[in-house]
Amino acid sequence: MSDAGINQDPVDRYTSAHAGVGATMAWLGVPGWMALVVSVGWELIEDELKDRFPASFPYSSKDSMANAVADTLAVLAGWRIAAASKESPNDRERLALAAAVGSTLGALTMPVAIGAARVQGRNPERPAARTAYVVGTAAGAAVGSALELHRSGVWDWTAYALQMALTALGGGLGGPVGAAASGYIGGAELERAGVVD
Repeated sequence: MSDAGINQDPVDRYTSAHAGVGATMAWLGVPGWMALVVSVGWELIEDELKDRFPASFPYSSKDSMANAVADTLAVLAGWRIAAASKESPNDRERLALAAAVGSTLGALTMPVAIGAARVQGRNPERPAARTAYVVGTAAGAAVGSALELHRSGVWDWTAYALQMALTALGGGLGGPVGAAASGYIGGAELERAGVVD
């Protein structure tokens, strides 16, 4: 996907980030109507923020209407999927969700790093941004898994270490999707071992 379509095409490289924000809100217990209000509110003020603080955005072009609508739909889709997974008694699904949410938040390290560099008048280099993305997604996935295991009442430190390492690897190599897959696989193994239900 080329940079030219960012903020103009209905779906761009930040669509998944919006879905991740929706999933995160569901994971934190935010109701669906509030997720909708937050998403629409962001789309309404985003252009004004880009006018005032263009250096803070990796891409400061205005969103097209199609892009803004798709972003809001992505938030709602992320919220719905995460809410369903959170309600599931299946720990594999919840660990996959937690890893995906954590790595999505960690992936936001990349645009934040780019924006911070631009605010400081520096030209961010792609390798540095890529490193920030890999480290952020890996760390976020690991933390998300740890929090979900803690919430589930798991006190097996070996399980903690293995699940965090697996999701960190998946997040670092494959982003939020890789983290979710790793979280699910790790959760299945923990279930098989009787560590989680």
